[in-house]
Amino acid sequence: MRRRLPPRFRQMTMQPPNPTAAKLRTLVNSCLVCSKDLSGHRFAQIATTVATEGNKRRVQELISHVRQHEWAALTRYKDFRPDQNAAVVYSITGPHNGGMVILIRDPFELYERAELYLQEQLGSDELLVVAPLAPAQDWQDL
Repeated sequence: MRRRLPPRFRQMTMQPPNPTAAKLRTLVNSCLVCSKDLSGHRFAQIATTVATEGNKRRVQELISHVRQHEWAALTRYKDFRPDQNAAVVYSITGPHNGGMVILIRDPFELYERAELYLQEQLGSDELLVVAPLAPAQDWQDL
């Protein structure tokens, strides 16, 4: 007699894992707001730029904008090349007020590891500014 899996396990086996979510989970151990793991949290990419020696100044500007919480400036960073390393900014929200923003170096080489450059905590008011930087359909479960 064959037993059926509970719905939760059926869903897990039917959906392929999200590679970006898996990458972010390896880079970020816990949420800066609730100090828990990222279960029940969501993420979206809000800025990206090419991370090459020739684009170093632009990457430094992006890092500065994130450190200074200059969220509106992130709308200028949408450049990406699949054959180049990238500096990528993600927003992460959870079942709580506030959220966080992380900036990672995402290599184009398949077997090279991504690196976490910086994490910034967001208050509720800041999250209201950051969340719309990504369209609603771009938000994904961690």
